[in-house]
Amino acid sequence: MITPTTHLRVPLERLDQLRAEVHSGTDAGAIEANSVNATILDNARSARVQFTIFRGRDEAGLGSWGFDPDIDDASARELAYYLLRGQMQVYRGLVAAGLLLHLHVEWPTRELRAYQAALQRRRRELREAVRAAGGPSHVEPIDLVDLWILRHMTLFFGVGLDTLLDPFLAESLPIMERRIVTARHMLRQAEGWDAR
Repeated sequence: MITPTTHLRVPLERLDQLRAEVHSGTDAGAIEANSVNATILDNARSARVQFTIFRGRDEAGLGSWGFDPDIDDASARELAYYLLRGQMQVYRGLVAAGLLLHLHVEWPTRELRAYQAALQRRRRELREAVRAAGGPSHVEPIDLVDLWILRHMTLFFGVGLDTLLDPFLAESLPIMERRIVTARHMLRQAEGWDAR
């Protein structure tokens, strides 16, 4: 479980940086080396870990991660989209480590809506790319991995951890244990990835 210990706010300037990357041809939201990403991947590499949880609030119930309050809803959705795309490398690393689920829980309402919209947008883009190419065998293998991750592994919730854990995990983990084999095989097929 990852609970940020400081109150992190993503500023509007970050969206401006990501927009500039898109216009320059750089992959929007390329993964940044930071302590949160390192913690997530380190936890996932433990043989005992089947899932990770990233909490949106600290133990006191206060928001510990979110967007700057001055960011409007449309900009929040755009920022979530770019940040989600940038996290894909972390999510691929989780698949490579054999992780079954990566849950984001107790997220503030605005951030939850923005990330759910980002998930829908990116899944739609990937499905349209598959259709336009003439089927899965004609697209980049990593795009199929990303689509799988966004459909099955990376989930966002506004509810509290206790509300989610018992019913959701009891039903989901056995299903994901069967699915992860497929995802790891897909990841091995994608150039540049070794799922050990």
